[in-house]
Amino acid sequence: MFLNVLKAYYSSDKDVIFAGNTSENYVALTFDDGPHPVDDHALLDVLDKHGVKATFFLLGKHMEAHPEHTKEISKRGHEIGNHSFSHNWTVTFPVSQTSIKQEILRTNDIIEEITGVRPSYFRPPRLVQGKKIARVLKELEMKSIIASAFTLDFIWQEDPQAIFEGVKAMISPGCIIVLHSGHADHGARKQKRRDGTIVAVDLLLSYLRENGYGVGTVTALLDR
Repeated sequence: MFLNVLKAYYSSDKDVIFAGNTSENYVALTFDDGPHPVDDHALLDVLDKHGVKATFFLLGKHMEAHPEHTKEISKRGHEIGNHSFSHNWTVTFPVSQTSIKQEILRTNDIIEEITGVRPSYFRPPRLVQGKKIARVLKELEMKSIIASAFTLDFIWQEDPQAIFEGVKAMISPGCIIVLHSGHADHGARKQKRRDGTIVAVDLLLSYLRENGYGVGTVTALLDR
């Protein structure tokens, strides 16, 4: 339901990407709101176990607090995108184009300083962006990545099976999966745990492999 509303909202915006343009059994796995001060290593270990690289849309405030986690995500071969600095409602509904540009550039600078790579992708908080963000992204030559497989894993942490089943029901060739490796609205050092998501990712990657799906980064999907 939520994704259908988003697709209707973005129906005339050709610069917003919901999925890859492929009929191949291949999907992109993405994570929002990290880095996480406790759970990153366990999640990265699960991805390593399955030989999968993902795209992490990270928050500037969390990267400033945990630069070593950001560096580890990059070191293990994963792609890093911009998910804003603050995740505040002023990002979703910016008062000016200048203010949101500063927020995006600040986060780009943090990512580049830590990893040496300037990001090409932005995911708007709450998956919602207006014309001000769209104009800034066009100016910065960045792509806006939404998603086509979304579940409430940030709520269902006690039920990893429900997280898995929610994503499984939306899997199709070329889809972009979004899960949450961090917690946007907590202080950088007080994020809730993501144990349920980590277990669900293990289940999901086993399911995808058994059903003939390849899994990778946003870039790997869009290049197909």
